[in-house]
Amino acid sequence: MLSPDHLAAGVAWVHFAFAAFVVLGFGLIIAGAVWRWEWVRNVWFRSLHLGAVAFEVARLSLGLPCPLTVLEHRLRAAPVGLAESGGRALHLAHVGVFAGAPRVPFVIGTTAFFGLVLIAYISYGPRPAI
Repeated sequence: MLSPDHLAAGVAWVHFAFAAFVVLGFGLIIAGAVWRWEWVRNVWFRSLHLGAVAFEVARLSLGLPCPLTVLEHRLRAAPVGLAESGGRALHLAHVGVFAGAPRVPFVIGTTAFFGLVLIAYISYGPRPAI
């Protein structure tokens, strides 16, 4: 059976994947616009990407905690299993970067990033699946 620490590590990796999707996805969209990669115009990819960034703007603007962070912290507060998982380092990196950081710069930065994503969505928009 998986220990709470292993489950927390899984949540940390999902969190990492979400952040990578948002940041790297935008880079791929810009590269796709420059080099005319049609796959970056996939309506599902683009809509999920825009929605992910919009979710973060709304969450930060409302001052709500990240649900993945909350879940991970709750799992880590549970009794730990016999072995620690590989997600511990990822968790410590996350906490070290964001713990105690002021919220306002994140709101401003994420909102500006959303503006760039929205401009890219409009100017090099998705194409419906055939």
